[in-house]
Amino acid sequence: MPTRTISAKELRLNMTKVWKAVEHGESFTVMLRSKPIADITPPQQKTLSREKAWDFWINPPKEFRFKSKKSAVETIRELRDE
Repeated sequence: MPTRTISAKELRLNMTKVWKAVEHGESFTVMLRSKPIADITPPQQKTLSREKAWDFWINPPKEFRFKSKKSAVETIRELRDE
């Protein structure tokens, strides 16, 4: 979709309509005194590709790794018995 140009006053008066349009994928450039001051765009959807998901599963970051010498079963039994 092409970017629409609106004035700062138009944005202030029609904020709800602009937000609804942004939710539907429209983009806006806000102008103040004939100069662009802001771009309003919908957020980019981040998707995880299958390759990245598989790599994360095989080689998780260090903060996700299990650091105990005990097995998961032993840890669960200890927590259950407390």
